[in-house]
Amino acid sequence: MIKVHYSGGLGNNLWQYSASRLFASTNGLSMRAKPIDFFHNASPRIEGKKEYFRKELVTGHYLPDFVPGKRYVFKGTFERFEYFIGREDEVK
Repeated sequence: MIKVHYSGGLGNNLWQYSASRLFASTNGLSMRAKPIDFFHNASPRIEGKKEYFRKELVTGHYLPDFVPGKRYVFKGTFERFEYFIGREDEVK
């Protein structure tokens, strides 16, 4: 499971949402995030695995390697265009 904690302005929130959504869909995890103003098509919930045993706080610009059984709390900005190359349609 991934929970997104937004920080910063609209631009940072879009990076945080997009990176969290791709990480969730790539690894079959559920995701929960608050809705983003003016982006009504951005789903605040993605269904997937909810199993977790320990929490990992993810900060900074880099996504972690996936470890089964962890609950991820995304609090970074993840401003890395490399994560989105060829996957732009997945975060619209």
